[in-house]
Amino acid sequence: MVVKLVSVLLFLFSVAELFYEGQAQMVKQCLCSQTEPCANKYMGALEPCIESCQHHLQALGGNFGALKQCFKSKQNLIQSAIQCTQGQNKNA
Repeated sequence: MVVKLVSVLLFLFSVAELFYEGQAQMVKQCLCSQTEPCANKYMGALEPCIESCQHHLQALGGNFGALKQCFKSKQNLIQSAIQCTQGQNKNA
């Protein structure tokens, strides 16, 4: 009985959150063409971002060259993941 009551209360709480202030909010669905500039900017910012963190890594005794090489080696994987996502949602 208590388990059912808790389940019902959780459901009602979820519904109340969904319709907070009496309005449900819609989330805009973006087109791949709209997200592509952001993805390109991200890929272009990756190396400068890593460079800016160099002093933090060195202060912790880390190997900056190895970290940078790791990120560079994964750059194609990140780009492939972005392209895969765009390909899966091209009719969105």
